[in-house]
Amino acid sequence: MSNSSTANLVNTQPSARVSTVSNKYYNPYQHRQVPHPTTDGETLMHLLKGSLGTGILAMPLAFANAGLIFGIISTFFVGAVSTYCVNILVQCAFQLCQRRKLPSLGFADVAEVAFLEGPQKVRKLAPIARFLVNSFIVIDLLGCCCVYTVFVCSNLKQVLNLYI
Repeated sequence: MSNSSTANLVNTQPSARVSTVSNKYYNPYQHRQVPHPTTDGETLMHLLKGSLGTGILAMPLAFANAGLIFGIISTFFVGAVSTYCVNILVQCAFQLCQRRKLPSLGFADVAEVAFLEGPQKVRKLAPIARFLVNSFIVIDLLGCCCVYTVFVCSNLKQVLNLYI
């Protein structure tokens, strides 16, 4: 079973709620079968690359516009908020994996299962939540591609201007 947003990992039928005591005995980490798991160092590099990316090259200009003190404070604030949000997402995914007895859930799967586990009125919105999360991921990736394209082109132009 793969863990991608297109894989159907979620049983779309609302689950019969099982008591949280029995859920604590299911450990999703023990049931995962990842063919090539990433090491801690690789995971750290992926997080840094995703968080900073080419945006780190814009930091001097951002600090010049914001000021040194406000820039440092806001950088740490945004980092803390991002870390907190990732922590909430991981905790939710873990609890939903325990409830559904699934080894792992992707971003869209977490949204869909959260809606399916929610109140009766929002359960019918689960497919929409999955679609929205996947759509936002596509928009984010397209934006990243645009930023990298502009970054590479502007740097190539500067280098080629020296030799042409």
